[in-house]
Amino acid sequence: MALKPYLVGRWDRNEGTDIRCSRPNPLHIKPPGGDKPTNRSDEVINNIDRLGCEASDQWSVVSCNGQMTPDYGQMTISQNTMKRKVRFQAVLITLLVLTVGVPAVPQSKRRQKQIEGLIKKSDLVVLAVAQAYYPVIDIEKYRLEREGREDTDPRQRSKYTVGTVYKLSIKEVLFQKSPKDPNNPKRIFYPDDNIMIYVPGPPAHPLDFGKITFLPGTEYLAFLKQINLDPDDFRRGVRQDVNAPMREWESFPNPAETYFEVVRDSLAAKPIDEVWEKFADQTRAVARAISSQK
Repeated sequence: MALKPYLVGRWDRNEGTDIRCSRPNPLHIKPPGGDKPTNRSDEVINNIDRLGCEASDQWSVVSCNGQMTPDYGQMTISQNTMKRKVRFQAVLITLLVLTVGVPAVPQSKRRQKQIEGLIKKSDLVVLAVAQAYYPVIDIEKYRLEREGREDTDPRQRSKYTVGTVYKLSIKEVLFQKSPKDPNNPKRIFYPDDNIMIYVPGPPAHPLDFGKITFLPGTEYLAFLKQINLDPDDFRRGVRQDVNAPMREWESFPNPAETYFEVVRDSLAAKPIDEVWEKFADQTRAVARAISSQK
């Protein structure tokens, strides 16, 4: 798997939540209904054997963050002799199934329900490549901030930035909701069309937890809902283009554009890589099944 900053940062913060496991130190776990902590590290090692989690070479270092401090567990695995030495320092999150014996809904069924719920909330589901982003700014506040300076201080941009518009080029339309009112048809989107996604606030950093961003050149799976932006809410709003002079910046919103927002769900905007490519395939299959029922 190719490690990227946003991927490492995401799992660095949310690994326990993502895989639905607990976050205890396996050397010191208090059993349900009991008072005396027990050492369950042998259970972790047995699960490594049972699940066939072998290292590709002699050494494998697993780095994890927990709810306390970032520490690590170091595992030495010999492929030939299968002798294991496990050293835990402070907190090692037991990614390997301290909860394996707990009955759970099969992943495919659970995932299918998640995707169905996302599609029901969406007007458009696409695979699209991010092209550019444009801060939406309050032009008067921007001018005040820039007064007496050659340029603005990036650290102060939250003072004048209202939101961010991301421009994406559609690669594949997975789902498109039919208009409820035939007398008020919505625009139909096709591959190679551009879409505009509005996100309140300044452009987010990829490692900012819980915030949405679209990095130019990256492909995303996005569940989108069409929104109507009221010009009265953006009376002094302009779409800033750093590659154009200020006199060419457009007023916002543009009445000729169709704007979307990302559905409110942690799975609603994901970069397509080795981790999320399967999720995109599952979404495509569920979307086809829903469309075939109409």
